Amino acid sequence: MRKIKKINGYLVVKFNDREKRSNEGTGLGEYGVIDAELYTGHLDIDRGEMEYDGAGTLEEAVELARGLESEMDITEQPPTYTVSTETDESYTEEEVDPQLLINGWESTLQEQVKSDRHPEMTPSAATHELHGFKTALYHMGLLDGEELTGARRVLRAAAMTYVAALLMSALQLLRFVLAFSSRRRD
Repeated sequence: MRKIKKINGYLVVKFNDREKRSNEGTGLGEYGVIDAELYTGHLDIDRGEMEYDGAGTLEEAVELARGLESEMDITEQPPTYTVSTETDESYTEEEVDPQLLINGWESTLQEQVKSDRHPEMTPSAATHELHGFKTALYHMGLLDGEELTGARRVLRAAAMTYVAALLMSALQLLRFVLAFSSRRRD
């Protein structure tokens, strides 16, 4: 289960594929609504406490949550993210912090830029690589769109350095052409 939104003290949660498979035929939808104070993150425990567990769309779940009233004196807990890995032989869950993942990958890229063993890893390539990493985290639901926007700004700034370099090269070429043509007149 992953927290999506908090509305009026209730959490809108999205069920993962494993949870939907193990509860197939029980009316479990894509989304559910639970009181934030009762949320544990484990469907087996939370299912009995859910206000709704059969919403098919996020919009439907949000509307259901808006119709509920609750106490508003709840302190906001930071979201937790659990990455599930399922293979034929095993199933593991690991709690992760997206910012630590980003910091670790950024550190790796910085080392690669400095290293002679990775000549293809330029600062610009590292910027693109980091943006791709953040985009992947966004698509997995581990990053908000706002956090991705900052990466886009950095990527645009990096692209502008290429534009500036192209303009400088064109001006340099024009200078050589003008210098060459003025010598031919003399």
